[in-house]
Amino acid sequence: MRKQDGVSDLRFRILVCSSAVLWIMHLVAEVLHLTLGSCPPLYVETAFGFGATRFNVPFWFSVLLLVYNAGLAFTIGIRSRGKTPLPVGWWILGGASLSIVAVMVVGARPVAEMLLRAVQAVPVPSAGAGIIALGVGILFVRFVLQQELQVRRRLLVAGGIYILGAVALELVSEALCGRRHEAGIAVVYAVVSTLEETCEMVGLLLSIRALRLHVFATATSS
Repeated sequence: MRKQDGVSDLRFRILVCSSAVLWIMHLVAEVLHLTLGSCPPLYVETAFGFGATRFNVPFWFSVLLLVYNAGLAFTIGIRSRGKTPLPVGWWILGGASLSIVAVMVVGARPVAEMLLRAVQAVPVPSAGAGIIALGVGILFVRFVLQQELQVRRRLLVAGGIYILGAVALELVSEALCGRRHEAGIAVVYAVVSTLEETCEMVGLLLSIRALRLHVFATATSS
């Protein structure tokens, strides 16, 4: 991977190579699972399967990417205070990354139940909470659209790929999950779940790359 804008690619190259290794190991785990099933115990599948367990190697690698993405966003937010319009957008991006980490670690259902209890405990109606969430979303969209062309393009591409995996392919994967042990569905489910996690990983890597370049640009211009 070549240098861009004078930024050393060493850290990013390490992340990309690590992602490639995990992806290959996941393919090995999927092939073993489809050919041998889960007996004898497939430790490769448990350790490297994208959907095998919540606390395996790909899981913690995704957590690392999200935390790193959040740290970069917060760094840019601190440096851009008073210099750019809507700097709060960087804090929203960082907070969203950490929120995804919380959902991954705790689980989507417990997080949803905690949010529901929080809404019921405070004197803010559900409609009001929805309006606040909508306002934050609009503010973030405005923030992205006000960025320079390269930054805006990189963030939109990264976000689009991540949402494709985390939302669209996730829905397809959930629809197939109940039938994943059927002979005709097993391969389809394996392909869809692999594409789902791959899109999420690629989206995070592209976001990290965009933020690293922006960090360097703001550091050299100040």
